[in-house]
Amino acid sequence: MNKSNLIKNFPLIILMLSFGLFKSQNSEALFNFPGYDDMIGKTFSVEQFSSTNDENFSFENLSGKPTVINFWSTICEPCIEEMPHLNNLYQELKDSAHFIGITFSTKENVEKFLLKHNFLLDLITNADYKLIEQNRITRFPMTIILDKDQKIAYVLGKVNAENVELIKKELKK
Repeated sequence: MNKSNLIKNFPLIILMLSFGLFKSQNSEALFNFPGYDDMIGKTFSVEQFSSTNDENFSFENLSGKPTVINFWSTICEPCIEEMPHLNNLYQELKDSAHFIGITFSTKENVEKFLLKHNFLLDLITNADYKLIEQNRITRFPMTIILDKDQKIAYVLGKVNAENVELIKKELKK
């Protein structure tokens, strides 16, 4: 792309970066957020987070199936917009994949939020912001897909109509 085309297409390029629409070099099917390729293949330690019942998720309980981990917030409009897509994925694939939603919002705020919004994932509330930061969650929503061995396969932005079918295919593999 020459300089004049680059300048002319700058808004589109920024949009593509914002929504993670560039293909990862090791992904044929899904698009990873730029800058996260170095996380692919590394184990994601879900044990560091506690469930709403203050129990830590166990690696053993999650192994054997892929896992979708969605980082979200009760005050994040794009997070709310993606919830129907995540709920549909959950309803269709709950027997063949794990689904976890992690938020730093308090349990009380999430309970109030759920009175108005349907979100079916297993939820972790009160997540330590330092843990979120340590795991390089830099914006909301962000979704990490783990393979059956709990290794990071994909790091995505907003789950939407364009990528939900690709996510389904990956989870069904």
